[in-house]
Amino acid sequence: MKSEEVLKRLEDSMVSLDYDQVVEGSKEILETGIDPTDAARALTSGIRKVGEKYEKGEYFLSELLMAGEIINAGMEILSPALKGAGERRLAKVVICTVKGDLHDIGKNLAKMLLASEGFDVFDLGVDVDAMKIVEKVRESGTQIVGLSALLSTTIPYIGDVTHALKEARIRDSLKVIAGGAALDENTATRFGADAYAADAVKGARICVEWEGKR
Repeated sequence: MKSEEVLKRLEDSMVSLDYDQVVEGSKEILETGIDPTDAARALTSGIRKVGEKYEKGEYFLSELLMAGEIINAGMEILSPALKGAGERRLAKVVICTVKGDLHDIGKNLAKMLLASEGFDVFDLGVDVDAMKIVEKVRESGTQIVGLSALLSTTIPYIGDVTHALKEARIRDSLKVIAGGAALDENTATRFGADAYAADAVKGARICVEWEGKR
C-alpha cells in the first residue's frame, strides 16, 4: 500500500476519533518504514481538523478531550522513531493556571494542541505564583507565556504576572496570551496580555500565527 494512503487513513482516523485505528495506524507506520515525521504531521493535521469541527459546533468539549487522548497514544508509539529524526520544533511556551485557580481542563487542552503543532511546552500546573513563571521563563528561554484564569477573582493575577515579567526585564522579549471563561479581550489586554484566547483551539492558532511572524 502506498505511503500516502497509509498516512491519509491515519489522518482520517484522527478526525473520526477512532482510537484503535490511530494506534494500529501508528504501529503500521513503524512497520512499513514510512517517515515517522510524516505520520506526526498526519496526526497534527487530523487534530487541527478536530479543532475546526469544535469551532463549527460539530464536536464538543468531550470530543476535544477524547482527541487529546488519541493523539497522545499515537505520538507515544511514534516517539522513539521521532527522536533525532530532525522534526521541526517551534517556540517554547510556558503554560499554567494562575495563582488561586485550580481549573486545568482548558490549560490541558491548550498544552495538547500546542505540543501537537510542534511547540516545546512547559506546563507549570495550577495555582502558580508569578515568580515561578518568571523563573521558568528565564531558565527555559521561553518566547510565549500562556495564562489560564477561569474565576473572576483570579483574573487580576494576570496583571501580577505581566508586572513581574516587566520587573524582571523580560516582558519585551516574549508574548503573553490569556484565556478563561470569565475573561474577554478587553480584560485580558487591560491586565497586560498581548492576546486573548476564547478557547484552546483559538489560543493554539494565535501562537502558530505569532511563530510565523518571528
